[in-house]
Amino acid sequence: MTIEKIFLIVGVTFLFTVLFIPIVGKIACFIGAMDIPNARKVHTKPIPRLGGLGIYAGFLLGYMLFGEQTIQMNAVLIGSIIIIITGNNNFLTFSIFYSSLIFILLVFLLIINYLWVFFVYLL
Repeated sequence: MTIEKIFLIVGVTFLFTVLFIPIVGKIACFIGAMDIPNARKVHTKPIPRLGGLGIYAGFLLGYMLFGEQTIQMNAVLIGSIIIIITGNNNFLTFSIFYSSLIFILLVFLLIINYLWVFFVYLL
C-alpha cells in the first residue's frame, strides 16, 4: 500500500466524519439523547451523547470503501458492533439485567463465530 493511498483513506474517512458529526448532533437533539448538565458535570449546556456513532460511521465508510475483508477485520467489526449496541444505551432504557443479557448473547455469538471460522477455515 502506497503512502498516497493511506492519505486518501485517512482523508476521506476524516472528511466524512467531520461532516457527519453535526448531523448526528442534530439527530441526538431530536431524539433527546442529550447530556444535561448538573452539579457533577463540567459542561454548562446540554451536549449530544451520540458523537461516537458519527465516528463509527466514518470508520465503517472507510472500511466499506477501502477495506479488505479478512478474518481479523471481521472480528474487529463484530467487536465494534457489540460495543455500539451495548455501550450506546443513551436513549434506550434497558435494565441492567437486559443490558447484561444482550451483552452475554453477543459475546456468545462472537465465540461461536470464532469457533466456526477456526474449524472451517483453519483446520
